Amino acid sequence: RSTSSGSLGGGAIYALVTGQNSKFIIEDGVIFEDCSSFQQGGEGGAIYSYSESNGQQVLNKIRIENCESKSGGGLFADIRNGGSLILNEQCEIINCSGSGGNGGGIYANINFTSQQCIFKINDAIIQYCKANLNSSLVYPTGYGGGLFICGSGNYDASTNYLDFHGLKIFNNSAGNKG
Repeated sequence: RSTSSGSLGGGAIYALVTGQNSKFIIEDGVIFEDCSSFQQGGEGGAIYSYSESNGQQVLNKIRIENCESKSGGGLFADIRNGGSLILNEQCEIINCSGSGGNGGGIYANINFTSQQCIFKINDAIIQYCKANLNSSLVYPTGYGGGLFICGSGNYDASTNYLDFHGLKIFNNSAGNKG
């Protein structure tokens, strides 16, 4: 159980993977439970991940449960300039909420303007997550109960850099859409 008290996101982990071909791996049944992040941008209830320069973040067999933030209740991923995020081996994101932003389970911001980025979900379940609407804010909120993806640049679908073939997603809700 953890609450972010610093100026960065991520209730339990703030991962910055920017070195050329660096790797950050979380695996083997790590459980993030009752985490929250509301400082600064309030992103990533359990994990805030930032990757670039071919930096790779891999989550294997982790569980994120009952976590909350403004956006990305379970996980907030910022993927830029050739960075990647891969979820493998029965990752679970359960009952997390974005309480005034977007992405109850996962919020992914992907920049395709220079090098291609990779976001793959090979084996994961997102369930009972919610993105709550906050009508007092100027920007759109309440989108993507389970998963919210935004980005910049042009994505070439033939590359398969976005691959969700192993995603099971159900019983999520959004105050607006998705």
